[in-house]
Amino acid sequence: KGRQVHRAFRVFDKMMASGVVPNDVTFNSLIRACEKSGGQLGKAMGVLGLMRKSGATPDVLTYNTLISACAKEVECDMAFEVLKMIEDQGC
Repeated sequence: KGRQVHRAFRVFDKMMASGVVPNDVTFNSLIRACEKSGGQLGKAMGVLGLMRKSGATPDVLTYNTLISACAKEVECDMAFEVLKMIEDQGC
């Protein structure tokens, strides 16, 4: 599983180097890969930051996946931070 997340980020890096503009589907896929591999919550939150910087808008899928990643890593405080983001965005 851990190798798959690295592969996903390599593909993402190649896309960016080729001038492909990532969208919400691209970012959600990376966040999901982090969630599925486990132990990658920090990386998933970093993708959220990249997503926002790029102008893509996090959606319900983005936040649900982040909360799932928080639950897998027993990061309750971070899960509540994600819930606050949902409230702030009005999802």
